[in-house]
Amino acid sequence: MRKLVATCPDTIKGKIEARGIGILSLSPLDSTVLSLVVDLNLQNDERLPKDDTYEILGITLRRIGRSRLDAFAEAVYLLARNMKTDVKG
Repeated sequence: MRKLVATCPDTIKGKIEARGIGILSLSPLDSTVLSLVVDLNLQNDERLPKDDTYEILGITLRRIGRSRLDAFAEAVYLLARNMKTDVKG
């Protein structure tokens, strides 16, 4: 099974921008297998949205759209955390 692996440039490795808070430092991973696409151009306010996918380089990933939900970022984090597979670091 083919997988899509993401890495990060050293200049921003271990950093994440939290709007309204600043730059946060985290323990970085060397790489991770991608399993989710968060499409911020796709608005989805359905209570129970249908499954959607996105294909990149012949690999199909689950895709979700943004929501007006106050806790959208937290919900995405929990979803991604529970989908984690084959993380190296």
